[in-house]
Amino acid sequence: MYKAVGGGVIIQTLKEAVRKTEGGIILSDNAMDNPHKTIQATVYDATGGVLGLQKGDVVLLQKHSAVRLGGDDEFEYHTVKESAIIAVIEE
Repeated sequence: MYKAVGGGVIIQTLKEAVRKTEGGIILSDNAMDNPHKTIQATVYDATGGVLGLQKGDVVLLQKHSAVRLGGDDEFEYHTVKESAIIAVIEE
């Protein structure tokens, strides 16, 4: 579907939850986000840069460092520069 190029990393995240207020106003997670919030994501494709990321690796990054590419019923796909990755989570 997507292929990483030029030092980029394609990540996938679960679709964001939508919340509804008591008055019926719909708020996405983006509407209530802290700009410094970090997200956990799974690597979908990587160019094999310095971090040596591979498909399936779990990473942590600042939410607003990612550019949304698209999505499907379950996941959203984003591209980030490898330098935006804060940590690789090892299980």
